[in-house]
Amino acid sequence: MLMFLASASLLAAEKPNIVIIFTDDQQYDSYGANGRSKVQTPVLDRLAGRGVRFTNAHAALSLCSPSRAAVLTGRYGSANGVQQLGAKLREGEVAFAQDLKQGGYTTLFSGKWHLRNTPKDLGFDRVCSFRGNGTYFGRKVNDEGRQLKPEEHIDLFCARKSAEMIKDAAEQDKPFVLFHCTQLPHMDGKLSWPAAKKFNDLYTIKDMPLPTNWNDSLKDKPDYLKEVRNRSQAKVYGYDKPENIRKHAKDYYAVVSEMDSFLGLVLKSLKENGVEDNTYVIYMSDNGWMLGDHGMTSKVLPFTTSTRVPLVLTGPGIKPGVCDTPALNLDLTATIYDLAGVEPTAKLHGRSLLPMVKGEDPDRTIVHECLGGYGGNDPFLAAINGRWLYIQTLSETDHKRVTFEELYDKDKDPAEMTNLMTSEERPVILKALKAGIRQHRSNVLRR
Repeated sequence: MLMFLASASLLAAEKPNIVIIFTDDQQYDSYGANGRSKVQTPVLDRLAGRGVRFTNAHAALSLCSPSRAAVLTGRYGSANGVQQLGAKLREGEVAFAQDLKQGGYTTLFSGKWHLRNTPKDLGFDRVCSFRGNGTYFGRKVNDEGRQLKPEEHIDLFCARKSAEMIKDAAEQDKPFVLFHCTQLPHMDGKLSWPAAKKFNDLYTIKDMPLPTNWNDSLKDKPDYLKEVRNRSQAKVYGYDKPENIRKHAKDYYAVVSEMDSFLGLVLKSLKENGVEDNTYVIYMSDNGWMLGDHGMTSKVLPFTTSTRVPLVLTGPGIKPGVCDTPALNLDLTATIYDLAGVEPTAKLHGRSLLPMVKGEDPDRTIVHECLGGYGGNDPFLAAINGRWLYIQTLSETDHKRVTFEELYDKDKDPAEMTNLMTSEERPVILKALKAGIRQHRSNVLRR
């Protein structure tokens, strides 16, 4: 583990600005800086080159609304009440914008919103938002109280709005926090990825990757996976044929590149308005995306392509580097409070990323939970560390009862095909992974 922080204090005498870029359904390796795909993302690559790139970051629950609720509150969905799409935070839950607002910050939101609470309810001063998912063009937008249907791409419209908000905030004598959420690379309302021609022309179908486990028989995996929506919808897409997976990969990469170009407007605004040197930028996705992995599509499931996400932290005092310590989207919230020098009202479930980049707790075990049910999956808990993934499938009626177990060595078996729970000799690490889940049950599920 390398040392990434400058010896000088991270925080200057004045409070720093904070920008959170939160993309939608973006695979961990679907931007160029991670070096594992052909995708072209020059804006995100430059951002990653200035900061710390986390290689083992995950969503606490791989679904749009729960992931956003996790970042807003820093708490698991089983505690904050959001475990399904479009749900509402439990009464009394506090979002980081509410606390930072009390701490002297101007709070800004721009982009996709996917909770029943409104951004204003959760402490954002200025809001330009659209709800859920749908068409990329002609989308209904609440632009600071004005109801609009911009003809341009919704992510481009919101990127321009974020740039405007940054300009206005830079003229004030107070720090700001901006939560910028894209729809891309999430599909549009017709379950397709229609990118502009210049981005489509960047890729050819024959050059697209094919997951090594695309034809997984699901042997030694729980039975529900054979009927889950991830599998049935993949059959609709024709994922039994490699060329259909590659065609989808081409479309997916094209919208990722398009999104990258829009994000350039947001980051350019920081520089143009003289606040780049006192602004931390955190980039992450709400969840991963299964693009033929295990013969499936979508997310929610506990496999790495579903839970693992890109994560980058840049800003004053942060030296470029790589951090392999396991991280969660819940950690973004703790990091935001840490950077702002504000004490959280609620008990956070995540940890600040700042000690992690100094090499602290490299063997950390994190827990992923999915207890609310979505798309036909059984409930589950999963423990993840640097090398191992352990999954407990649970009874639908009794979450204390384990109905199936899986254990994968991500170093030797990155495709997660060989379930080591069926072997006669199980690795010693299993004891520690089970202990991580027991601790989660005790500290989080017993509210």
